[in-house]
Amino acid sequence: MPLGMRRDSVDIQLFQANRARFPSDELRAHNGRWIAFNHDATRIVASAETLDELEGELAAAGVNAEYVGLEWVENLDEIAIGGAELL
Repeated sequence: MPLGMRRDSVDIQLFQANRARFPSDELRAHNGRWIAFNHDATRIVASAETLDELEGELAAAGVNAEYVGLEWVENLDEIAIGGAELL
């Protein structure tokens, strides 16, 4: 553990590296929902349709919301194509 880093701190570089490698198959299960990653982005600890619901899920699971990463999961099965404004 780097000097000065508390055990409950989030290592941003590790989080970002793990998030970049997170399997898209696992994300697809949460299409159109908010998710909370654990402190190092190796697993999803909660998922909900709204941030308020997600906060409740985290509290119910006893997860400290200060040490999770939140992300909205777009529908990974849809393709957004620009240019509609030209019609």
